[in-house]
Amino acid sequence: MVQAKSYAFRIVRDSKNDKNYVVSNIKADNPEDLNRILKAEMENYPNTIEFKVKTEKIQETFNNLESAYDDYFKENRTKYPNIKYGIKLKSPDGKYNPADEYVDVIFEAKYVVYGTEEEIPAEKLRSYEDEAEKIAKDFVNKEIEGKNLSDAEKALKINDYLVKRAAYHHEGVNTYYVEDHIAYGILSDRKKGVCESYAKAFQLLAEKSGLTSIYVTGQGKNPNKDKGEAHAWNMVKIDGQWYSIDTTWNDIGEGSRYDYFLKSDDDMKATHTRSTDFNYPTGNGTKDFVAELKLK
Repeated sequence: MVQAKSYAFRIVRDSKNDKNYVVSNIKADNPEDLNRILKAEMENYPNTIEFKVKTEKIQETFNNLESAYDDYFKENRTKYPNIKYGIKLKSPDGKYNPADEYVDVIFEAKYVVYGTEEEIPAEKLRSYEDEAEKIAKDFVNKEIEGKNLSDAEKALKINDYLVKRAAYHHEGVNTYYVEDHIAYGILSDRKKGVCESYAKAFQLLAEKSGLTSIYVTGQGKNPNKDKGEAHAWNMVKIDGQWYSIDTTWNDIGEGSRYDYFLKSDDDMKATHTRSTDFNYPTGNGTKDFVAELKLK
C-alpha cells in the first residue's frame, strides 16, 4: 500500500513475469529523491521509467524530471549519443482523476542516431559502453599504473595512444554512424570516429588514469577560413591550471602531432571557441609542455 506522505514512487517491474507485475517500489519523499532515482536509472539506458506521484504534484514532478534530466545529461555528455525524451501520464488518453491520490507518470527516452530518427537499441549502447570501459582499463593497466607518471605525462600517453590507434572517419561526418560519436568508435577494433569520439575516448581514458578532465564542445576554425564548424575537444587540469588538448587535430598526417597539446586559452583562441551552454573553466595554464616534455 502506498503511504500518503510519500512524494513519489519509482515503479520497478519484473521483466521475467507479466509486464504489469510490480515487484518493488522505490520511495521518493521529496523532489531531490525523485531526481536521484532518475539519475540512477539513466545509467542503464532505459526506454521508460515509471513513477507513481501524488496527484497534487503532477506539474511539479514534470518540471523536476525535466530539470533532473537536463542536469544529468550535462554531467554525462560523454556517455550518450543523441537522446530524445518525453514525460507523460500513463493513461492512454492523457487524463487523470483529480480525486485520486496518486497518478502514474512515465519518463520515456529514445537513443537515436545523430541527424536521423533511427533508434539505437539500449542493449547495443550498453555493449559499446562495456567494451570501451574494458579497453580503457586495459590501457591504464599497461600504460599508466606503476609508472610514476606526472599528470602531463599521463595526458601525453593518452594523446599518443589515440593518435597512433585511430583515424578520423571523414565519411562519418555526413552518414551519422552512432559509433563515430561515442568513445567506442575510436577505442574498439573499428579504430575510427569523428571529433566527438576522440574527445569522449580521451575523457574516458583520462578519468581512468586519475586526471581531472572535461569534455568540451564548441567551434573549431581553421585560421584561414571565415567560418568554424561544430567541434569537440578536452580540457585537463595540470598542477592546478587548466589546459586544452585536441586529439582530433593532433591526428593530422603521419605520426603524433602536438600543435594542440596542453595549450592555454591564448594559444587556442584563434582556432577554438568553447560553447556558452556550459560553464567551462578558464584555460589559464602557463607552462609549455611541448618544450618541457621535449616533444617535436
